[in-house]
Formats: sequence, structure tokens, C-alpha cells
Amino acid sequence: MMTLIFSSVIWAIIVPLQTMYPLIMVISAVLQELSRYGIVKLYYYCYGILIDRGKKRLAGESNNKNRILPINNISAAISLGTGIAAIYSFMLYGHVGSKTLGVGTYYLETCKSMSIYIFHAISSCLLSLLHIMWTILAFDSYNKKSVLRGSVIIITHLSALLITLLNSTNEGCISSIIFESVLVVLVGLYTLKIMQNGME
Repeated sequence: MMTLIFSSVIWAIIVPLQTMYPLIMVISAVLQELSRYGIVKLYYYCYGILIDRGKKRLAGESNNKNRILPINNISAAISLGTGIAAIYSFMLYGHVGSKTLGVGTYYLETCKSMSIYIFHAISSCLLSLLHIMWTILAFDSYNKKSVLRGSVIIITHLSALLITLLNSTNEGCISSIIFESVLVVLVGLYTLKIMQNGME
């Protein structure tokens, strides 16, 4: 949420950026991925403290020496990714919900083939799935200390944001949903491969 707010502040202060949508999207994607990396790093820092305290507490308990905290990297990654996806959806698409209280429906000028509610619901779902998968990949790249794996996250995140530029073209919303869906499948297959190979 803070990165979205910070991106908005940069957009408001630097007037030339207000007409340079691809550039502000690049800035937003980089800021979001730096934040994701920071959250993963904070998770490991806190988790290390909990493990140390748990070991000290259980040191005198002979019958519980093998007990560990009921959490692992994949469950933590999915939890963090879901939280990021939820706040992202609320920040970007929450305003659409206020329009559902009236009678009738709304259509975008550039997307008359589906209502704004259906379009935003599909977009929110696809981006939420991507945020969950990006967080899983962030845990993996952090553990492997791999810049290459981390760059996959930034490139696909930037691709997802740039695809949304199609929404400003006539009936570009359909193309946007198709390309976002393809991206979800590609990132999903890559994430599945990473998970099958085992996350440390």
C-alpha cells in the first residue's frame, strides 16, 4: 500500500510523469518489488528470532526436542502474497464497488463489450494470482541469492502493468485480459517448477 501511495506522490509532484504512463509504471513496479524483497527479508529476520527463542524455551524439555514452529516458506509466501494481493485489489479496484449500489451498470468508453464490474473483477483476480506467485518466487530468489530469478519477477511484473495500457485503446480490455491470462499461465508454470524443485 505504501509503494502505491509513494508512486502516486511521485506522479503528483513530477508533472511531466503525469503524461508518461509507461515510465510511472516502471517506477511503480520497481518500488513494489523492492518492498516485496524488504517484506521477505523482514520475515526471515523475525522468523530467526522466533526460532532462537523457541529453541531456548524447548532446550529443557526432553520430550519436545523435535518440535518446531508450524510454518514453512511456502505457507509464509502464500500468506504474504495473499495479503499483498488483497490490499492491491482494494486500493486499485475498491472504488468500483461503491458504484454497485445503484441501478444499472457502467461501461468504459473504450470497453463496451463488458461492464466495468466484470472487467475489474477479472483484472483483480488475475493480478491477485500474479502477486501470490511473485511472492513465492521472491522467497525462492531470496533464498538462492539469485539476481536472475529476482529479475524474472520484475520483468513479469512490469509486463503485467504495461499490458494494462491496452485498456485505453478501443476494446483493448479484451486483449488486456487475454495477455494477462497468458502471463498468469506462464508465471504459474514457472512457479510450479520452482516449487517442485523444492524451496529452501
